[in-house]
Amino acid sequence: MRIVAAIVIAVLLTPSAAVAGPLLESAMRKASVIRPTIVEQPLGCAGATAAGQDLADRREGSVGYLVGGLFIPIIMPLIGMASSPSAPAAEIANLDDADVACFQDGYRDRGRSKKVRGGWIGSGIAMGLYVVMVAVAASQDDYYSY
Repeated sequence: MRIVAAIVIAVLLTPSAAVAGPLLESAMRKASVIRPTIVEQPLGCAGATAAGQDLADRREGSVGYLVGGLFIPIIMPLIGMASSPSAPAAEIANLDDADVACFQDGYRDRGRSKKVRGGWIGSGIAMGLYVVMVAVAASQDDYYSY
């Protein structure tokens, strides 16, 4: 017990090796001097469209439309077709002005297609479950012959 108490006291009284004082101050000083340079280079319309589609693949989800398709089939894919997803402003701000329209078109098209696809998958599952439930209900009917 004395050994454990002595070790705890020694650990508490010795300075930590992870003291960030001087190191943190040095890093803050260097960070205040460094300014990142963002060079906007045109991607071209095809490159900007592909970049928009890639970002939509990463950011836009289809799970909500899939679940919505389960509860309101046929309607959710139509809502997905009417949607107009837009890229975050922070992503657009880093683009060349000539590429913004193509980037937004690529993002919008891919995001919309993901939503529509999710809605149709959910609708298909819902309709399949409905057919199965009707078949099960029909097979359980008792038919009496008189």
